[in-house]
Amino acid sequence: MTFKIEKGVPVPVNTGKGKGKYPWGEMEVGDSILMAPGVPANGVYQGWAKRNKPEWRFTSRKEGNAYRVWRIK
Repeated sequence: MTFKIEKGVPVPVNTGKGKGKYPWGEMEVGDSILMAPGVPANGVYQGWAKRNKPEWRFTSRKEGNAYRVWRIK
């Protein structure tokens, strides 16, 4: 495979406002969402919080065959 090398293409500014798959950034303390069955919830929200809002805290609990995630701080 060959690639064309391009010069002078600016890097777009990352505004961090893109819509992700999950609404972590829109959640307020006390809000929760039910994840789809089989989704490993803790890795999903922990990674997001670490990169975007390290002061926020989430927790999850098993609910049936899925997990519910709450924003707690």
